[in-house]
Amino acid sequence: ALLEWRKVKGTFDQLIENQITPARAVPLGG
Repeated sequence: ALLEWRKVKGTFDQLIENQITPARAVPLGG
């Protein structure tokens, strides 16, 4: 279960990292 969680967390971390730059370039929600 822990390995599965790490996989999911890693995936979310990548998604967040991919969205950090665009979010900073064009702030959503003002």
